[in-house]
Amino acid sequence: MTVTALLLYGTIVVAVRSGARQSLAVAGSFTQSEDADQTTSKRRWSQALVPLLIFVALTLAIGLTGWLTYENERSSLRRDKNADISAVANIKIAEINRWLEDRRAHARLIASDPFLAAALDRWLADGAAADAQRDKLLGWLDNLHGALGYSWLAVVDASGRILLSTAPMAMDQASRDRVAMALADGEVKVSDLFRVDGAASKPVVALDVIAPLQSKGAGQGLESAVLVLRIDAEHYLFPLVQSWPKPSPTTDTTAETLLVRREGNDILFLNALRHAPDPPMTLRRSINDPDLPPAKALRGEPQGLESIDYRGQPVLAVARPVHGTDWLMVSKIDADEVYGPLRHIALWTAAVVAICIAVAGSGVALWWQQQRARLLAANLQARLERQALVHHFDYLSKYANDIILLSDERGHLVEVNARAEQAYGYRRDELVGQPAELLYDPFARGLAIQRARQRPPAEGFVFETQHRRKDGSIFPVEVSSRNIEVRGQHFRHSIVRDISERVQAEMRARELDEQLRRMGVANELGQMVSSLAHELRQPLTAAMNYVNACRRLLEGSLPACQGTDDDGEGGRADQPS
Repeated sequence: MTVTALLLYGTIVVAVRSGARQSLAVAGSFTQSEDADQTTSKRRWSQALVPLLIFVALTLAIGLTGWLTYENERSSLRRDKNADISAVANIKIAEINRWLEDRRAHARLIASDPFLAAALDRWLADGAAADAQRDKLLGWLDNLHGALGYSWLAVVDASGRILLSTAPMAMDQASRDRVAMALADGEVKVSDLFRVDGAASKPVVALDVIAPLQSKGAGQGLESAVLVLRIDAEHYLFPLVQSWPKPSPTTDTTAETLLVRREGNDILFLNALRHAPDPPMTLRRSINDPDLPPAKALRGEPQGLESIDYRGQPVLAVARPVHGTDWLMVSKIDADEVYGPLRHIALWTAAVVAICIAVAGSGVALWWQQQRARLLAANLQARLERQALVHHFDYLSKYANDIILLSDERGHLVEVNARAEQAYGYRRDELVGQPAELLYDPFARGLAIQRARQRPPAEGFVFETQHRRKDGSIFPVEVSSRNIEVRGQHFRHSIVRDISERVQAEMRARELDEQLRRMGVANELGQMVSSLAHELRQPLTAAMNYVNACRRLLEGSLPACQGTDDDGEGGRADQPS
């Protein structure tokens, strides 16, 4: 793209220089001074500056458009892929929660089996001896072990002592604490993932489901026992976590889902990893790792941006907590795979940008040559039209509806139009050569002179004042004044408009506004008097009612003041009520 821009710049410079030489040859027929000036090197470079700036602006605009297009595609691709991996993480979390709930329900169902409860109750009541009854219970546990896929089943008392077990196994302190918690609240408990190191076999990662053995009518021994079902995470949980739901073999080849949890200042990877040989629950990373996705999630930092995974590779990743556990579900995919399709987009964008820059450069070069030719033709046409415009301007100034005054640097009038003669009552020869102060109102002359001596800005200024006619009458005017330069001399050009009708209309409007204001005040006073009368009428009416009531009481007209009947019923007249 840069090479293309440089080549086009050289083409434009050559074209501009060629166009300048042609223009100089044509311009020589009109003026020799202009031809001599344009032959200098400085003039040629100044002429090349305009197309150069246009070309640079177009190049920047086209390049910026291409870059924005590429970034928009990149952002859209990242947003879509983040939505995909977030959906995968949510699906995995829902599946894990459903699986854990199924395990709880399954353990609750087994622990509430009345036949199992009765058999265990009898065996415990008989002293938990190693007899045929114990062998029968072990056979029943073995059947559950083989049919339901549990790696180990056991009946454990409140102290953590194993009463029945399908295989030799020890209970650590964390398992004993979970047994106590399950017995305390009577709810099924699911342990966290833990590593079981066996002497004869490779270490496995497991979790325990602990269900209290409580059944109606059971004995005291059964009420203090639990059923422990141990699950090997390699059989179902880890395959569930590691499977990616998109079946296409051509996409998401680096996608991975995994479980992690925090242990102190470390992040422990729980399951086997797709891109690392480490066994489950052996790989650790620091929680202070600035780019690790689960570390960023635990620190509460924004997700969905590029991160660095456990391999040190850039990835797009999201981490979601698994409700009811200490686990984080991490779903990620390599950034190289995500942005792979952008390579083709980048190539196409670069090609289109280069073509657009080439077209823009060629267009600027042709445009500059045409502009030079048109400029020379326009100069000739302007010379022919200038005289006609001068005559036309003189005609308009003479017969304009507004007053037009032209004064020199000393403030003396040098030209007036016909409207000025009509408005002021002076003839033209009486005004030309006189100071412009002749037309000012004596009472407003000081301010008018001050403004006349001020140098107006380039765009001029507009103000209102009063002027005086020849007969001494005063009338309001609006003056629009600006400085003009004619052949090195400075003049003050003023357009004066009589605004008598507008001033009268404004005065009439102000009078109407004052009348409306007075009417509004009168209306407000009327409303206030009406409101005050209403507020006074209510307490006066109440006072009159109280006066009338008191008068009737004094006249003895109320029945409450009469005595009792002959039978003595009711209250006595001489007793206080």
